[in-house]
Amino acid sequence: MDTLFAWLFIINYFGDDDTKYEALYTMKITDVVRGDEAFTVLQAENEFIEPAPEGME
Repeated sequence: MDTLFAWLFIINYFGDDDTKYEALYTMKITDVVRGDEAFTVLQAENEFIEPAPEGME
């Protein structure tokens, strides 16, 4: 699968005992879904989602 975009994140967070942790995350976008197809996917996950205003996605 081709990668359209890729990001690298370094995130600091604290555990329950205030210990500081550092995590490295990568994220890749391999597909883009737009318009009615995207709305169908979103609506399947959240029945309360409203359609975008006219002229918007």
